[in-house]
Amino acid sequence: MNKTLKGQSGFTFIEFLIVLVILSLLAYIAFPNLLRTYMSENEKSIKIALRAFNIANDAYRKSQIPPNYAANIEELIRPKAGPSYLDSSWKSSNRHGFTLAYTGGGKDKPDSYSLSAVPTLPKRTAKNSYCIDQKGGLMTSLDAAVPLSGNADGCAGGSPVVG
Repeated sequence: MNKTLKGQSGFTFIEFLIVLVILSLLAYIAFPNLLRTYMSENEKSIKIALRAFNIANDAYRKSQIPPNYAANIEELIRPKAGPSYLDSSWKSSNRHGFTLAYTGGGKDKPDSYSLSAVPTLPKRTAKNSYCIDQKGGLMTSLDAAVPLSGNADGCAGGSPVVG
């Protein structure tokens, strides 16, 4: 009673399973490379963002009488007078897979500040943490398990980022 109809063709279940296994293997091989690329791009983006923040905070400081760094990021977005130094996307404490923490500036510490960036999901969004301060040097912790932090006097520890 098994009749095959002329003109009908298709994949057998075994052929479908073979294709599925091959695609699964390709995905298994490609996923780690994709994750590394994603993490690398996050780290490049946060380095650029931290350097842009440093330039904005320096410009803010030079416009103040007496000179002082911003007490918080909001002052750089909406200063009391003059143009904004940062766009409104800086309102969020999350940026490029990192959580940002700003310390210092204002009347309490007019000559210093730090901005640290710690991976939101260590070993998934990035592997390093970063910090920039009034000296303008970008610092990094080469281990996401030991996040780099900053305080009102500047970045605490880390190694300078070259390039």
